[in-house]
Amino acid sequence: MDKIPSISGLNDIAVYIPLYNSADWCKGFMPLPGINYYASDNASTDGSGDILAKKGVTVIRHQQSVGRVGNWEFCINHFIGTGYSWFKWLFAGDELFEGWEIAVLEAANDYPEAKLIIAEFDIDINGTNFNWEMFDKTQVVQPADAMKKASYINWFGSPISTIIHRDALLKHNRFSDLDWAADMVFCVNIASSFPTLYLKKKIGAFHSKYRNYYTAHVSSPFSFMEEAITYNKALKLYGQLTKDNEFCDKRRLEISNELLYRMNPVPHVAIKESFLKKIFKKL
Repeated sequence: MDKIPSISGLNDIAVYIPLYNSADWCKGFMPLPGINYYASDNASTDGSGDILAKKGVTVIRHQQSVGRVGNWEFCINHFIGTGYSWFKWLFAGDELFEGWEIAVLEAANDYPEAKLIIAEFDIDINGTNFNWEMFDKTQVVQPADAMKKASYINWFGSPISTIIHRDALLKHNRFSDLDWAADMVFCVNIASSFPTLYLKKKIGAFHSKYRNYYTAHVSSPFSFMEEAITYNKALKLYGQLTKDNEFCDKRRLEISNELLYRMNPVPHVAIKESFLKKIFKKL
């Protein structure tokens, strides 16, 4: 069988752009030929949707804001109503490299059991590039291993790295109530149910200058609180999958101690250890 997808094979992938007042990025955006693009315009006031529509992107317009995460959920639910097999995020500030879709379709063909694909990407911070990577080779990560690693680090990366099969979205199509860690929790839920493919291939770039949310995230004390909650969620799922209570007890204590240590110089958001335990117990 020829593993190189034809242009018609691209009909298996749809790229979704959650959009809000990103005219500068939209002006520089160049759609790649043969790719199906959809933008969910969250009541932009700067003409972002008009710019993308003129470039051939299918734009769905909201007259009133549905919220940042609400817009993500709209993209997921709109995709479910289509006939595409694979869902790809493209946020304002992100860039997909030429040929990314070929790499993804080849990987999907080679590893049909995977319903979540995590690929590598560049991070551009003020003109300095960093390569985001988590493993030294392409590999399938089974749910238990995925949860164990996710109890230490967000190894799913940012949305530019993520490609999701419709089977996974039919089971998991809601985001959590967490603000900063919503995208990681979404991947944790999927990876706990389906094998994940880590693709040792760089498919795009994340440009921080277009992402005000990124700047706020790295400077907010609440971001690492939500990270700790998400690590504990992954740990709980790992325990359900493996019954490895000894590891879970040890790692849960580590997460709590790490959070308390990081919060120590931030007294205005400091919370008692007893409260942390209540949070972790609920997850």
